[in-house]
Amino acid sequence: IRTAMQFSAPAARQRTILVTSAQPEDGKTTVACNLALAAALAGRRVLLVDANFRKAAVHRIFKVERAQGLSHLLVAQGSLESCVVRTNVAGLDILPAGPVPPNPAELLGSEPCRAFLAAAASQYDQVIIDSAPVLVASDAVVLATAVDGVVMVVRAKQSTRGVSRRASQLLHDVGAHLFGVVLNAAQAARGGYFREQLRTFYEYQDEETAK
Repeated sequence: IRTAMQFSAPAARQRTILVTSAQPEDGKTTVACNLALAAALAGRRVLLVDANFRKAAVHRIFKVERAQGLSHLLVAQGSLESCVVRTNVAGLDILPAGPVPPNPAELLGSEPCRAFLAAAASQYDQVIIDSAPVLVASDAVVLATAVDGVVMVVRAKQSTRGVSRRASQLLHDVGAHLFGVVLNAAQAARGGYFREQLRTFYEYQDEETAK
């Protein structure tokens, strides 16, 4: 995914990336976390932001405190430096969601949020944001207007075409730039093309290692 994104747009137009999905349990948080890790391991300075106030999960994955985070920043009760948490991965910082605000969509659509994104983009090579699902809350649609682009995650055998198209249309209606769609949890069929490609890939890796 990281490699595909490198060729989808110039780096200057990928400073702030929103990761969302049509509905819950599609795997968007997993994709956001792994994308942030991959970018950091490639030498970029990355800030992973948990903007899913309603069901925050990034702090649990990285085992950090949620007590102070994005919601504090957006109501001017903290600074970026005081709310960011360092990880043991070089180049990767996390901004937890913080306490649940009474008006998530309003905060995410506010001028302080745009100011935060601008400040974060000036300090980091890439800001990756995990948000609520598009069809569950308006948070992601609001945020989509303030970032450089959106990555939408759909889950194989769970996300229907209708649901995926509806989510994509909502993002399109607000002028969001969709970088692409990630198909999550796809199963390789026995003897199928995808399974054969995976086998060939790992055999190739083994050959390269042996040289």
